[in-house]
Amino acid sequence: MISPTGLAFAVAQVGIITGVFLILCGVLAWGLYHREAVLSNERTDAEKRAQALIHELLSTEQVAMLNQMGFIELRSRLIPGRAYRIPRRRGQVQVYEDGRHAGSLCIQPTRWVPDGDLVLMHKLMIEANEAEYLRTANFFKPYRVL
Repeated sequence: MISPTGLAFAVAQVGIITGVFLILCGVLAWGLYHREAVLSNERTDAEKRAQALIHELLSTEQVAMLNQMGFIELRSRLIPGRAYRIPRRRGQVQVYEDGRHAGSLCIQPTRWVPDGDLVLMHKLMIEANEAEYLRTANFFKPYRVL
């Protein structure tokens, strides 16, 4: 049997441990919140720089197409009738051959990159070495319902 003094001592210990645990959880939560806020600000700044770079490296027509249609279209230099539609937001590059959807290509960076930089990454890779881009990318045929 536990004496009243021993019980009071055990309850006090549990209270202290619980209090310390709650304080540590609060500190951890604040640290995570603060880190997310800092990352959010850094990502917002990076997105702004990426948008500025888009306006610098894309033609006026390409910027307009990106804003209005949600993608830019590049004609293939290797395959006649082929066009690549690079999305404004992260996602797969759509492949069209003679105006028909032929599939999609997927290449992803190993860490977070602003959406605007992804657009430029795909554009520059396709223009610089389309064959290597096609060797690197995963190709997905269009999904068809039978």
